[in-house]
Amino acid sequence: GLKYNSDDGFQVQNYKGQEPAPGMVFIEGGTFIMGGGEKDIAYAMDNRERQVTVHSFYMDETEVSNVDWKEFLFFILKDSGDSEDYYRKLIPDTTVWFRDLAYNDPYVQYYFSHDGFNTYPVVGVNWHQANEYCKWRSAKVNQKVLEKNPDASASTLWPNYRLPTEAEWEYAARGLLEQENYPWEGKSLRDAKGRLR
Repeated sequence: GLKYNSDDGFQVQNYKGQEPAPGMVFIEGGTFIMGGGEKDIAYAMDNRERQVTVHSFYMDETEVSNVDWKEFLFFILKDSGDSEDYYRKLIPDTTVWFRDLAYNDPYVQYYFSHDGFNTYPVVGVNWHQANEYCKWRSAKVNQKVLEKNPDASASTLWPNYRLPTEAEWEYAARGLLEQENYPWEGKSLRDAKGRLR
């Protein structure tokens, strides 16, 4: 029956919520129809439509870039000592650029290594490599928090980075648009005034 925050009473701090971790944006959860539908041109129907609910979550504002991955590899090589085998397993597979009847050969050699592609999204990364990146990123971001405030409690550290689930990724990629063929919320290439987009 006592009042909080009185001179002789129990002190409660006002919690304003946690800011997003560096590079992350908040995506409020909701319910949406996940899966194929009209957009499945081949009518493969291997991804049946179903209603899915996702909780609120955080997601990177942009893709992980080549320079982000290079930073990751730099610290892995620096911190792992003599273990170059582990380092080599984390290098992206640039052979993903090889395609029949396509000329992407320069990308195979230069896409990851050339500085001109630093801000481009990293490609050729498998699930295991991406999870290792998430673990490393979690440790590095929280290390910075602890360097600024050595007395920081566990509640002030950022939650671990992780890969989004399939439902979370599709929900975020849709941008709250459901069952729309085009990003301007229309079913055709023409807008409401009949103009081609």
